[in-house]
Amino acid sequence: MKITIVSIFIIIVLYACGGGKEGPANYDAVQAKTLFKKYCMVCHGMDGKLGLNGAKDLTACPLGFDQRVTLITNGRGAMTPFKGILSESEIEQVAQFTLNLKK
Repeated sequence: MKITIVSIFIIIVLYACGGGKEGPANYDAVQAKTLFKKYCMVCHGMDGKLGLNGAKDLTACPLGFDQRVTLITNGRGAMTPFKGILSESEIEQVAQFTLNLKK
């Protein structure tokens, strides 16, 4: 009985630590880079560090995938909201691309 309770507890803890999506299921690096170049590069630069018009350094950004998706979707400050401009899938591709800039 103790083993069952401990096992269930461990499974619950592991599930709770999962924290949501890690990235798009079908990440396409070429599409992501193309979208980033078209919509983001002007302010962020291709390496994510340009900082034009107050754009944040994406290589130092602490936001996770889900937070980046929300930010790209809704915008913030001077950043354009891309809801209605990019599809949800495209937004996820760009969010993952920006996470890859940290590596």
